[in-house]
Amino acid sequence: MYGQHSYNGVGRLTKAELTPSIARASKKAGHNRVVWSYGPNKTMYRLINTDVVTRFADGTFMITDGGFATMTTRRAILQGLGELGCKMNPNIYGCKKAGTDHVYIWRENGERRETAFKTTLWLDADGKPTKVE
Repeated sequence: MYGQHSYNGVGRLTKAELTPSIARASKKAGHNRVVWSYGPNKTMYRLINTDVVTRFADGTFMITDGGFATMTTRRAILQGLGELGCKMNPNIYGCKKAGTDHVYIWRENGERRETAFKTTLWLDADGKPTKVE
């Protein structure tokens, strides 16, 4: 098996396996996905053992692939943005030809905008990119 599903060789993980012991509250959000809170300041959307979307108290977001540039990770990021209340309806696709792993696509004033990123992208409360790592 390859990619994220090689984590432990089994299919679905339980909520207890997905959620760290430090979590205050959590809910299962899909196949190998969970939403969990770390105090009042951070809420994370986790795929397997990677927090692919983090929402901070000020409404900003951090999205990351955790080193797994796969379709499953991109789908989880989009699902996590929706689940955690991102105001925008973005899209993400892979683009290794451009020398990056992902391209984040959003609309501003009706125009298509793109931001390429390798593993981590920071978004403001409206879902617009602010910093690339």
